Amino acid sequence: MTAGVQNVVSFVRRHARALTVAALFVAVGALALIRLDNTVFWDDEAQTAVIARNFLATGTFTGWDGRNLLIYRNGRLLDRNLNTINSRLDSAVTAASFRLFGQTTWTGRFPFVVAGLAALAVFALIVRRDFRDQPVLWLYALAVLGFSVVFLLNIRQCRYYALGLLFSLLSYDAYRRGLATTRWIWYVVFAIAVIGLFYSNYLYCAAFLGALAIVHVAFHRRELGRKDLWKLGLAAVLVAAATVPYAVAHRIWYHPDSPWNAMWDNRRPTLLWWYVRDLNVLGLPWMVAAVLVFVVIFTWRSDRRTRRILEFACLSIVFAVLVAMLTPQPVIGMTVADARYLLPALPFLSILVAAVLYFVHRRAKILAAVIFLAVISANILSVSPWGWRFHWLLPAYLYEVSHDYPTAYSEVIAFLRQNARQDDVVYMCPEYPSLPLQFYLGDKIKFGCMLLPQTTLPMEKVEELEKAGAPLLMDRHYPDWIIFFGLQDREHRPYPWPDALAFFSRPHELAGRLVQMDYIQMPSLDVYCYDPQRPELHLHSFGPVVDFDRQMESVYILWGRLVLADQSPGR
Repeated sequence: MTAGVQNVVSFVRRHARALTVAALFVAVGALALIRLDNTVFWDDEAQTAVIARNFLATGTFTGWDGRNLLIYRNGRLLDRNLNTINSRLDSAVTAASFRLFGQTTWTGRFPFVVAGLAALAVFALIVRRDFRDQPVLWLYALAVLGFSVVFLLNIRQCRYYALGLLFSLLSYDAYRRGLATTRWIWYVVFAIAVIGLFYSNYLYCAAFLGALAIVHVAFHRRELGRKDLWKLGLAAVLVAAATVPYAVAHRIWYHPDSPWNAMWDNRRPTLLWWYVRDLNVLGLPWMVAAVLVFVVIFTWRSDRRTRRILEFACLSIVFAVLVAMLTPQPVIGMTVADARYLLPALPFLSILVAAVLYFVHRRAKILAAVIFLAVISANILSVSPWGWRFHWLLPAYLYEVSHDYPTAYSEVIAFLRQNARQDDVVYMCPEYPSLPLQFYLGDKIKFGCMLLPQTTLPMEKVEELEKAGAPLLMDRHYPDWIIFFGLQDREHRPYPWPDALAFFSRPHELAGRLVQMDYIQMPSLDVYCYDPQRPELHLHSFGPVVDFDRQMESVYILWGRLVLADQSPGR
């Protein structure tokens, strides 16, 4: 062996852990960035991107771009000034990326991948601090989170998910460092992170702070002395100054897009069960959780780190409970938790999985490797009687990102780009597919006839937009195209095809003549009508859906032509 080779081998041995971590980050980064634009935006992503583009054009987070309005649930996404009612940091981040790199699908998603990788780095620091003398556990935790398909899918979204992960981890890290060092600067960092979490997502912020408060009382109440309370007060003042005026001015509790009920109502027991149960799918398979209980009991006296494991378990479960208490999610027509709201718990669940893997690793390395591969590659350890079906995870993800992935949105975009005329009016049912189409086709198409007179938007604003040429109100305009994404929603409730067709075909007077629209059905698009590219595992298909009911779940398009009322064939 030459001296050069010996030096390389020696270097690798001395820095094996650092090189392993670096290789892990490179692999996770590659998995997150590969073919980042293999699908067009789905509706929530498009909402973020449209608001970002409008911000660049107007300086406000408005849903009006000069041609089209974000018509979602009869205007309930917007406030009285037509600005979004949602948290705005994701749109601000997207706008910055658009300004630097141009307005594309890839550039819209890119900053969130960066935020996700930054969250993974902060997570590495948290785990390394608590398990410095257990490097194998540390590496397991990084690998479990980094190669988690839930993690990869969510940080690839042009949405607040990655930001919520990053700021929740930053706030936890600053909180722990503040307790350990008692330096006031960490309480300032904590306040900044909480402010970032607030502007990422209000629900994330409320639930995570509540869970952190309960964890503090349960595990750290004696670590904060009376002489340090002013530092916590400083953090509270900074957070309040940066958030309370905004919250009051924008009435962030008012969400007409998601009908709000009382803090505790007849949905809450069901939601509590769902949100705790579905941690099994999110990141802590129940089989691993069962072993974890044994590990905690077995190591309680011998391993001082077991208390920390209990802290992470408490934080995860309390966070899930608080989300269930606060979420406006309905239970009718659904059977699972809204998994996106559980995402900040994912890193802490990964530590729990890593603790089990480390326990097994010390006794049977091969078995630990097998369990690790099972956790990241399939859902076999999550098997349950509640609608469980076997799924590959990481292999399916690799297949998805290495193949073309047409969706209903991309196919309709291609169809309208080829067949529609400039300023044609398009009506859609349901209304949410208009969001991605507005991002990609807003300069050519006008999306309208979807606003009802009962809209929550002020009618004087609507009238202004109508005068500016926006065909918003359903009872005033007649679309050139009618597009149905399926004939029924996911709860099998039929869409009003006959009613809509009859309504828009009604005779009306135009230039002194009685005319009406005659709608001709075009060949349906052979594509699954829903959005299977969403990151929730119970909705994600890991590629185009090919096995679907083409009589009910395709995309149906009708083209309208204006005829004299007495000449319509009455289609």
